[in-house]
Amino acid sequence: SRTATWDDPQQTMSTLDPDDDSGDGGGAPAVAGTERERSRLESAYGQPNAQGMSDDEADAAAWDEEAQAFLQELGVGGTGADEGFGTDDDVTARPGSFGDDAGEQGDVDFDDPALMAEQMIMEGMGTQRKRRGPIVDEPVVEDVPDFSGEEIVLVAGASMVPHPDKAATGGEDAYFISTARNGAVAVADGVGSWVMDGVNPAEFPRQLVSNLQDALGKVEWQGTEDGLRPVLQAAHAAATAPGSATVIVAAAGEGGVVHVANLGDCGLRVVRDGACTFATTDMLHDYNTPYQLGRVEENEEEYYTDSPDEAELYDIEVGPGDALVIASDGLFDNLFDEEIARITDQLVNGEQTVRAAERAAAALSAAATVKIQDSLSRTPWIDAAARAGQLPPLQRVRPRGGKVDDITVVVVVVRKAP
Repeated sequence: SRTATWDDPQQTMSTLDPDDDSGDGGGAPAVAGTERERSRLESAYGQPNAQGMSDDEADAAAWDEEAQAFLQELGVGGTGADEGFGTDDDVTARPGSFGDDAGEQGDVDFDDPALMAEQMIMEGMGTQRKRRGPIVDEPVVEDVPDFSGEEIVLVAGASMVPHPDKAATGGEDAYFISTARNGAVAVADGVGSWVMDGVNPAEFPRQLVSNLQDALGKVEWQGTEDGLRPVLQAAHAAATAPGSATVIVAAAGEGGVVHVANLGDCGLRVVRDGACTFATTDMLHDYNTPYQLGRVEENEEEYYTDSPDEAELYDIEVGPGDALVIASDGLFDNLFDEEIARITDQLVNGEQTVRAAERAAAALSAAATVKIQDSLSRTPWIDAAARAGQLPPLQRVRPRGGKVDDITVVVVVVRKAP
């Protein structure tokens, strides 16, 4: 197996091939709209609040209607084409992107996953910018084909892109990829606010994933009702570094099943035939407050830790050719499931190889970076902020922008065990 290294903070890659016996083993938001527009709105209505806003389960049309009323009062109308927000005519082809003047997909250099991802994202942005109201990105759960319980092996590749302000230290995410028991992976996302107490937020997640990798080879968990929970418990109990992190761990089981334990807002998506067919659910105490594991001293009252006992467990039936995307929230905050599925499907391209997995991982991290850097992009994070009343009223009707964060992506390709 090979764990993440920190020699190259700009881009850390790790791969796993079961046939290789070589022995290798929240950030500042980029919110759309001009500063002038934001200042004008806030001077008229004050800071954003949740008055009149629906909760996460209410029909989003309620807050859409409220925002439309603000638009009319401001004399903007309902087009969303006010200065500072851009119009549909602003959607133009960029160098190397799809558009009226761009080349066909066949002109794309398939060996450049970052370029291909940017092209695919830019192709979809025209449609996104013309939509009004929130995009509700609900996971689609479908019946799994009958794979007859055939044994599987997980083939994986990963990509890590740190937050720009944390690139010198490698960011605060951590992951591992292991050959243990036909393949296992984990991703942990350190809680950045620990830095205010002089704690390196990366220390705990790095130690946690190292402990997880060790526990997978020592703790008996297969065939038990608790699944991977004992592994998570052992890893947490062995952690000594201060800090906290969200975490997800997945491992191949018997009969074509992948077992998962998740606590917080890291996540997993199953991609099959170009669609997202399964998604884990974020575990949140409140908006922007995920469940997390940590080491907290008694005098640190402002911090808390959840228990491994609270982790959600999943048993997912998969088969050869399926792809799993396991990542920190830096990916899922900036790419919708349909984008993740499309990019993963096209970059894996039916290959059950390490090269395909790492190609897809690199493309996904690059695509998330594109969305972050484009202030007119539509993202799951900005939609959630709008629903929670975290944006000024005008921006709630056309929320735009991504969340700057560490991005860690592990793509797992499922293949039949030899």
